[in-house]
Amino acid sequence: MPTRAIRILYLLFVTLAALPLTGCGASSDARSFEIAPGDYARALTATRETLRAAGYAVERVDAIAGEITTGEKIVAGVATPLASENNALRGVLADTLSNRPRTVRVRFRDASDPGAPPREDGAVRAEVDAIIWRTLYPNWRTETETVLGNFVWRDPLLAERGVTGATPVPLKRDDRFAREIAGRIAWRLSAE
Repeated sequence: MPTRAIRILYLLFVTLAALPLTGCGASSDARSFEIAPGDYARALTATRETLRAAGYAVERVDAIAGEITTGEKIVAGVATPLASENNALRGVLADTLSNRPRTVRVRFRDASDPGAPPREDGAVRAEVDAIIWRTLYPNWRTETETVLGNFVWRDPLLAERGVTGATPVPLKRDDRFAREIAGRIAWRLSAE
């Protein structure tokens, strides 16, 4: 018969193992939110403040086109365990072992016509995208048999396409973090 400590450890293990299976049940559209008519300027300010509070440098604010973009932010995985970008053990390990910067883009659109830019006096819909990037080194060949056998070669086709020695490419979207940022912006907008 197991002792009490073993039972507690077993329950803790089962609970931690089941965490990735649970979710809040939010749809992928939870990364967007509505802005009341006349609050577009306040929404731009709230978005900039929220992104800066999350540690992102705001690179571009285009109020006419309705877009705010950030620069890259590198999350160091295990070295930054409390970073809000850390969402799962697998992602934390990947961030620890490789350089995976993130960027955030917030797009504002007319709520009645999603293809149109936002209007100052109309209802606006904001959508948040968080992108995880990876740096490709296309001219680096890793040797699998010897340590010192790595070499660099030149591929003329890559050079014609503009691919340099280190090219950032989007790896995947981080919808969980985008939903979190959208919630923070909406909260900050409602609290003002």
